[in-house]
Amino acid sequence: MLRTTGYLLSAIVFFTSCIRDFDRPSWNIEALAPVLNTSLDIYDVVNDPSLISRNDSVMVVFAQNLTPFTIDTLLSFDVKPFIRHVKLDSIRLNDQIIHYRQTLAELTDSAIPDGTVLFIPLALPLLISDTLDGSQYFSSIDLNEGMMYMTINNHLPANMINVYDTLFNAQSHTVVQNSYYGSIASGTVLRDSFNLAGRTIEGVMEISIGGTVNIPAGSVLRWNDYLEVTVELRKMKINSAQALFPAQTIIHHTEEVYLEDMDDREIVFARIRNGQLRVSVVSTIEQETYFTYTIPNATYGGLQFSENMTVPPAPPGGSISRQFLYAFDHFEFNFRGQNNDTVNAFYNELIGTIDSSQSQVFLTLQDSVDVVVEVLGLQPEYARGFLGRDTFNVAADTSLFKAFSMFALDSLSIAGAKVSLCIENSLGMEGALNINTIRAVNSKTKRAAQLDLSLLPDTIFIAKAVDGSPVIPMVTRFQLNDANSNISKMISVLPDQFIFSLDVLTNPKGNNHGYTDFAYASNLLNTFLNIEAPLAVSINGLVLKDETNFLSAGMEDMQKILSATLYFIINNGFPLTAQIRFDFFDAWGTWLLAFSPASAIAAADIHPVTGRVMEKKQTTLSYFLDEPDMPKILQSATIAVTLTLSTMPQAKHVQIYDFYTMDINATAKFNYTVKK
Repeated sequence: MLRTTGYLLSAIVFFTSCIRDFDRPSWNIEALAPVLNTSLDIYDVVNDPSLISRNDSVMVVFAQNLTPFTIDTLLSFDVKPFIRHVKLDSIRLNDQIIHYRQTLAELTDSAIPDGTVLFIPLALPLLISDTLDGSQYFSSIDLNEGMMYMTINNHLPANMINVYDTLFNAQSHTVVQNSYYGSIASGTVLRDSFNLAGRTIEGVMEISIGGTVNIPAGSVLRWNDYLEVTVELRKMKINSAQALFPAQTIIHHTEEVYLEDMDDREIVFARIRNGQLRVSVVSTIEQETYFTYTIPNATYGGLQFSENMTVPPAPPGGSISRQFLYAFDHFEFNFRGQNNDTVNAFYNELIGTIDSSQSQVFLTLQDSVDVVVEVLGLQPEYARGFLGRDTFNVAADTSLFKAFSMFALDSLSIAGAKVSLCIENSLGMEGALNINTIRAVNSKTKRAAQLDLSLLPDTIFIAKAVDGSPVIPMVTRFQLNDANSNISKMISVLPDQFIFSLDVLTNPKGNNHGYTDFAYASNLLNTFLNIEAPLAVSINGLVLKDETNFLSAGMEDMQKILSATLYFIINNGFPLTAQIRFDFFDAWGTWLLAFSPASAIAAADIHPVTGRVMEKKQTTLSYFLDEPDMPKILQSATIAVTLTLSTMPQAKHVQIYDFYTMDINATAKFNYTVKK
């Protein structure tokens, strides 16, 4: 029997109407408060001497569900975490190119006019000394890899001999490169390269190029002739650097992620009920890092699942950690993979980048990023594919049965009881049922009887439901009678327990429908053991009654309540119309007041396939209580709710299942007068 407690909370005041009269300083206000929340079922039936037997009127069905199989019984989406540890062994710096150009006039510093023809050879010492300033890009670089390319372009009218160069760091005076080239003929270009791996270069370096320029007799001196030197630092990968780093990708991971422990289940599509993506990042990088995680074939409202994450800079010499959580609720997953050629898989992509730094930062090869990507609690709301071929055993389970203990035997016609097995399959897969044992037990009398299954089919085949809105279930019924079982003996013990063992087989014929199996989270595979018995009812109908407390202590200034309107939201799970009555009693049980809304409560619809109510019908009612009624209402300690379900006339038997309920919620809108 469902027992709940009504409640009257402290008024939540909404100033929906505020009337102020300067001649009378008072306000009328309205306050809303919930006053009732209860639920009644067939076990709340009223037994009294006015009951009469009506075998052709109302049949109560006591349904024991032996196999409440759901989508969670069949499917569990587990995904192995993706763990990535990345060191900055591939971090790079921008290439640096430094040009130097010196004309013949700058080399000679001579007053000889431009265009003069030499009558004798001229030997000029060559000494170029200049600063290569890259300090705007870096302070120092300890190179793991790197190349320096030297280009000397001789556009002078003379050969260069004994040419050498020296490159050294300006601050530490350490030599980076020292080479001897010999001669460079006029009009030619010298190109050379040097491996800088393992060397340290500073942002400011000094370069010296020396040698001799031999200008032969008969040469025409053109002061715009020049010597050009280019130094290029390329392919630099660091051990460590204090530098401006360019924007670059540090992680780019793509893969097909497969659902784990799927056995022979092959899922091609699912809509997710709930689940989360958790991305955990630990970074020692001293600048912001950016991550994007994308599942292209997971969509919601036409948009793919893609989340961007930013991790702040780590403190010098330390690390920083961040965790990001995102919901997968209502996303639709295509589990056919990137190329739509597999099952149980989704393609994902993780990209980690650092942006172009606006100021110099220090990075080393020891800097790292640890990324852990986890898919948590992925539960489908709907799934399609092949749901697997499996056997689920329900062994030696005990189900309590309260019908005979809750009802007076004179109100149930046991002799006229009908017993049946009813299999309702709302899952989109074929199945089969093997019943091993059903045993009825009366725990008080110690009597017991086991159902004789010898004349029943060894295996009961279960057809698959039809997908749609709504889903059309497939129903299989087997009537148990004295011709095919000892059902009367089993019922005669008046059991309060059923002990049963059975096997449920899914897709016993295998994947013979392609990938068309489906399942919804709200739909079940139910196997009911139904005991249907005529219920004696009042000539006025089936009467249910429940009492609940009325708590008014939280109300302030109750004496100032002028009137009230009660609003009822009633969800009827019975296939019968009903009238409702409320009786109010004080703390000593003295009746104070009763009222009944005039409108009837609408009956729930019976499903054409299952033959029972699958969805409750909602009715909204209201009742006005005037000022004379309010003192009695406010004295009340309990409320009795009486439902009279109409059973006359009925063109056919009405089956009332014991799990049917009628839910009643009431809210009161109180009208107050508040004086200043």
